[in-house]
Amino acid sequence: MSGGGVLVARTRRPRGATRALAAAAAVLAVCAAALCALLAPAPSRAQEGAAAGADVPFALTKTATNLDGSYESEVTLGIEYPKPEYDQTYDIVFVIDRDVYISESFEDELREFMDSVGEGHANIGIVGGGFVSPRSTEQPPSMTTLLELTPLNGRNFDTILQAFDDADGDSVEGINKNVTNLEAGVALATRMLDDAAQASGSDGSNQCLVLLSGGFVNAWGTEAEGDPCQSFHFDPGESIDWDKLDEAYGASLSQLTKEGLTSWMGSVRTRIENDIKQYGNSDVSNVSPDGGPYVGIDDTLAGEAAVYRLASYYEGLADDGALSSNRLYLFGYGRGPHGQSNESEFVRSAILGLPTICHGDSKAFEGDRLVANTFDAIGGLVGSADPNMPDKESSMFVGDVIGFGSDDGHGNAYDFSFVPNQEMLSLQIDGQSYAAYEFAEENGIRAYFFENSEGEPVNCYLYYLPQGWGSAGELAGVEDTFVPILGDSSSDAESIVLVFGADGSGELPFYEEAQLTYRVKLDDPQTTPGTYGTYDEDGSEGYEGLLTNESARLGVVSWTSDGDIVYDDIYEFPRPTVSYTVQPDPTKRVEVTPADITVYMGGDEGHGAVVGPDGSVSASGSLPEPGFYVTLPDEANAALEAAGVRVDGEAADLSDHIAVRTADGSRSWTLERYGDEHSGANGRFVYRIVPAEGQEPIRLQFTDADGNTYVSDEFDVASAAALNRDYAMTIYGGDVDLGNVWMDVTVGGETSTYVIDVKPAELSVRYVTGEQADVVTGVLDEGAEIPGDGRAHATVPEGTKFYINDSEIDVTDAAAPSLLFDDVVSADNTEGAGEWRTALRDRAADALADAGVELDSPSYQERYLDLVDANNGNAWLRSSSPVTVYWPYPEGTDESTDFSLVHLRGLHRDMGTGDVEGAVASADAEVVEVENTPYGIRFTTDGFSSFVLAWDAGSGGGAGSTPQPGPEPGPGAAIPATGDPSWLLAPLAACSAGALALAASRRRG
Repeated sequence: MSGGGVLVARTRRPRGATRALAAAAAVLAVCAAALCALLAPAPSRAQEGAAAGADVPFALTKTATNLDGSYESEVTLGIEYPKPEYDQTYDIVFVIDRDVYISESFEDELREFMDSVGEGHANIGIVGGGFVSPRSTEQPPSMTTLLELTPLNGRNFDTILQAFDDADGDSVEGINKNVTNLEAGVALATRMLDDAAQASGSDGSNQCLVLLSGGFVNAWGTEAEGDPCQSFHFDPGESIDWDKLDEAYGASLSQLTKEGLTSWMGSVRTRIENDIKQYGNSDVSNVSPDGGPYVGIDDTLAGEAAVYRLASYYEGLADDGALSSNRLYLFGYGRGPHGQSNESEFVRSAILGLPTICHGDSKAFEGDRLVANTFDAIGGLVGSADPNMPDKESSMFVGDVIGFGSDDGHGNAYDFSFVPNQEMLSLQIDGQSYAAYEFAEENGIRAYFFENSEGEPVNCYLYYLPQGWGSAGELAGVEDTFVPILGDSSSDAESIVLVFGADGSGELPFYEEAQLTYRVKLDDPQTTPGTYGTYDEDGSEGYEGLLTNESARLGVVSWTSDGDIVYDDIYEFPRPTVSYTVQPDPTKRVEVTPADITVYMGGDEGHGAVVGPDGSVSASGSLPEPGFYVTLPDEANAALEAAGVRVDGEAADLSDHIAVRTADGSRSWTLERYGDEHSGANGRFVYRIVPAEGQEPIRLQFTDADGNTYVSDEFDVASAAALNRDYAMTIYGGDVDLGNVWMDVTVGGETSTYVIDVKPAELSVRYVTGEQADVVTGVLDEGAEIPGDGRAHATVPEGTKFYINDSEIDVTDAAAPSLLFDDVVSADNTEGAGEWRTALRDRAADALADAGVELDSPSYQERYLDLVDANNGNAWLRSSSPVTVYWPYPEGTDESTDFSLVHLRGLHRDMGTGDVEGAVASADAEVVEVENTPYGIRFTTDGFSSFVLAWDAGSGGGAGSTPQPGPEPGPGAAIPATGDPSWLLAPLAACSAGALALAASRRRG
């Protein structure tokens, strides 16, 4: 091996006692020769043809399984030659002499060819060698047309197959089996193609003429000639001196090589044409001019004349300039049973040289299975549908640089290694499996060959370069051979090279599909919890992190006559990426629980991502934005205390220390304190979970005790049999696995990661009888102008704060503190409303009587009052200061009417309809001092629930219970914008499925 050492053969795994030692030795010899052919020559002209990424004439695929628990991935590299889509029909005529061997497996090969081009996309014609002119009465024709152009399809398949079987002439009656006139056969085939082109209007570019010879040719002449066309050959009698015949052909062979056919024809043209003319009318069977026992060296032999005339005919076709010059010409030579003399070698040189006479697309080939091999060669014709398809006489090198990089998607370096275990290697070709066997190693480079279960090797080898091509040391040619497919910078990068046609034989097996499967292992996985990389099984997404292969290229290689390698084209494979997840300690968990909250039905600006019964996501105007408690594990609390963030077990503000993320980091959230200045409830902080920019809000799901899901807080009192309704609310995961949503707690620069447990909470919704716009008005600052719009209004002193429910969470600037002034009951939507009113009035009358208030003709108006945040689903609020309320004058009353007001403390809307009467009777009734003003009946209170206004109708007040309408609000009125609550039931635009979500099931109170 030039410039290198000797390859050390390794003992391979035993394959069974049935294998002959000679066969095993032969396999190893072939493989060793292949490796030497790859590594030993120093290619002086190795070069890149097409730029990487050129149009690929076949499908290149690369897939990888995601990393398993051992951080390994199975990678499959595929090369597929897709079946072409043909939009025209190809005419293919075979001229076959009687010495061509038709293999037993030819039926399968013909069917495969039919499948590859598609039924009806090829017409097959067959001429059996040629014929002697009918003018010759001495001899019958040698062969004739066996099959006119016939569509290759299922119906005609057997007919075409039989015509090929008949091509040797043995089964055809009336055929001269001692004569082969290829010139006449080609002339007949040309006429068949001309007729077809004329009928179809073709220019000949879809036509192919195939000449197959076994080396026996001894006649010439066509029907068009005026003279009889005889076969000038030798009588096979004992008078012939065959040694002299071989000597004569040997002399001719020395002048003729396949590269020198044109020059030979020029040198013998005069002699052969004169001898043909002299012998043309001879009746003797011996062509010797002196009648001797053999033909002299200087005389024209029958084979010489036949070859010369055949080549001359093709010369004429090349000069034709019309149909003939557009066709593809194929020439096949295969040594037949008669091909043992110098005559057959002479014919071989001529047949293989004929492409030099025809146009540039013509080609010659040889082999034992001549007809079967022809169909591969015909790919030059039908392959014209894709001009990028590599030449069949090429080799292919696949260079695969094992993955490494500086960024796994999180800024970490990574490095994969090839798993050099032959049990992990496999090759599949057209569905057949081939096992891998290591057979040689040199300078750290390992070589593998492949064979099937029958012990048959395939012309494909794999080379493993653990330290890159630079580690090959003095092995000649490695750099020039590998750099075009591995890259200049990969001299020390771990790589593998898969080679088809590695022995330089010029025979590249073009398979319908070939797949190499191997494994890679991540050497340095991270230990910090998180998901690293992004899985892309087939490389279609173009990710860069955690590439199983830094690069993968296929190079189409030609071998020159000097043994040099030329890269004709280089193509890129896709690059799959993988991922893996490092889980946090499952025993250390954080609890995230929504805070219980009470709201009133209605409201605006609710939570923006509520999950409906069908899984759809909508924005809800009436369901509130949730707040969340966070419960840390003991070790995190200890770290907070050690850092001074938490003191003596008191609640700590964690918003600057906590971040929430998915394991892969694709989504993230931060915590913000729920309130403006105060965010405490039950001795703990309550937080909003705020999505990163561009993400949707977390999703909430609200469900009742029966598992029904709701997107609105609206409900029917009669069906609920209560003035309130409770729902369970929780985070809904959707397409986000909540088990892979983690919380990072950072204290003193150290970050700990915890799994999150999501707990449910309770949402209590209190009923509202009126429409939002009628019964909810914004709270005004003290001293502000009171709108005269016939609605109730409230004012508070400057600096008053509002808190959500019973918590210490104050509202933010986005809140809309408002007064809810609603009918206690309504005959329109509350069953038994009359009885409820009677109970309320009786209770108020008793309270007034106890206070010494006597009404001769009493009238009453019952209202339910409370404070709500109209911009957060009417969440119940409480204020830090007493609230002054302006109750609009009932119909039939005015500022001159004497009013009394009774507050039934604690009579909230959190009871069943059957409990109302008892609750009214037991309520604490308090008479409230009131004052008549131009804006309504004014009173101040530090609490809200049910109120009953009373007056004496006989003293000027009517009995009405309907608020009198006031003037339209003036331009200075500060009335919060509200809308028709019927929109609450309409489905809204669904949010992205990618957000962290909230889910819930109802709990019974």
